[in-house]
Amino acid sequence: MVISEMFTQLGSVAVGIMFLWAMFQQYFPYQLRPHIQKYSQKFVSFVYPYIQITVHEYSADRWKRSEAYVAIEDYLSSNSSYWAKRLKADIIKDSQSAALSMDVHEEVTDEFQGVKPWWASSKSSPKKQSFSFYPASDEKRHYCFTFHKRSVWSHVPFEHPATFETLAMKLKKKEEIVTDLTIFRTRKQYYSKIGKAWKRGYLLHGPPGTGKSSMIAAMTMSEMIGVSLSLTRGLESKPWECSYVIGRVIPAENIVATFQGSQITVFAISRTPSQAQVFLEALEQGLGGIVLKVEDSTAVLELKDYFDRRNEDNILSLTKATITQVHISGMGDRVSVDLCSLMRPGEGLLVGSFARGLFLVHSECLESNYIASRPFRVNAGPVHAYVAIPRGKTCYLSELNTGKEVIAVDQNGKQRTAIVGLVKIETRPLILVEAKEAENGTLYSALLQNAETVALICPSQGSGFPKKAIPLTSLKVGDEILLKIQGGARHTGIEIKEFIVEK
Repeated sequence: MVISEMFTQLGSVAVGIMFLWAMFQQYFPYQLRPHIQKYSQKFVSFVYPYIQITVHEYSADRWKRSEAYVAIEDYLSSNSSYWAKRLKADIIKDSQSAALSMDVHEEVTDEFQGVKPWWASSKSSPKKQSFSFYPASDEKRHYCFTFHKRSVWSHVPFEHPATFETLAMKLKKKEEIVTDLTIFRTRKQYYSKIGKAWKRGYLLHGPPGTGKSSMIAAMTMSEMIGVSLSLTRGLESKPWECSYVIGRVIPAENIVATFQGSQITVFAISRTPSQAQVFLEALEQGLGGIVLKVEDSTAVLELKDYFDRRNEDNILSLTKATITQVHISGMGDRVSVDLCSLMRPGEGLLVGSFARGLFLVHSECLESNYIASRPFRVNAGPVHAYVAIPRGKTCYLSELNTGKEVIAVDQNGKQRTAIVGLVKIETRPLILVEAKEAENGTLYSALLQNAETVALICPSQGSGFPKKAIPLTSLKVGDEILLKIQGGARHTGIEIKEFIVEK
């Protein structure tokens, strides 16, 4: 075969390959291309006898140079001056000398224990032009370290003197951890049965020198469990306290019940404020803390609002008032509020025609000759009336709906948050109740349904069998009831300082 024929055939092959590549790019389904790339790389790796490790100059956030890249650059600055053909010079700050290093697309050979790997310096530029305040960062530089497969590093057993026998910590706490690890090691089939990953996490917290690394080494040397590390900052606990980190939505009640009474703090990783609330309220005790993983600051503020509601003063100041008038008024649209929790005798909602004075209306938890008790219900009042909600706010009864929170208050002023499950508005006969505060003689009023099951809570009368409430059908002038006195001016339910007249 003459040379001209050989070049002709090579040209034909090259044109054919280019044609096939163009057809592949134009018509081959995009969804199948990753599979082709995957298997082509496997084929290349099968015949290619070298291993490559790439170290990029910048990590994903592109704000800080990779420490590994800087270390390689310093290491190669000495070798490159001997072996590289093309070098670049950088002036050192506050010095008249220059530092030499490998230029781009240059290679140098290294040697380590008879193995000869080589280093290559490369860079890539973006295909599309983009505006940037740091134009130099658009060029992505990296080092490529290449060596033969037969030179691959072998496994080195981990050896450390620390064991649970030599670990200095409280004996009881050490026994708890060892027992927990032992139980976890034998529960692999159980985790597989319930479809959970066979993993367990420990959060080790404390300043340097308190034994965190020794604890990890002791776990590894005990051969009870494989250890992987994840560093976390900002979670405070007692210096000797061991804390579990829960990263999945698992039954929070089971976790609280398991660790109740122990010295172990349980943290739950939550991705929404509502999920965090579930963990914090499990079995009325809640977990020890929350790790909130969100990108939007609104979620953090929402969780802060939840904590503010939990931490507000638990006792309200209630005022005695004397009934001055009970008057039948006619028909109106009455709101009945069903809560998602049971109410106890002497407990109800704060309701009133004016926000400045709210009457404590009893729930339907008391037995009656006319109807079965419904301890979740408060027959509250007409649609225009105010009702107390968390954070010292009020809203109209007609604004309540499923899921909204209200304040349930008992005879002694103890308050708690309750969730509305159902609101019913029906036309019913109404009765006007007026009461006067003894201290300054101010009159307050409320319209309520005229029924035997509707009652107002009266002041506590000491020991024995104190009277909790007075039904409206038995209410008379001179009876004492309880009010919540507060500012009258409101804007969207929030108390404000302004002049206002309400009649």
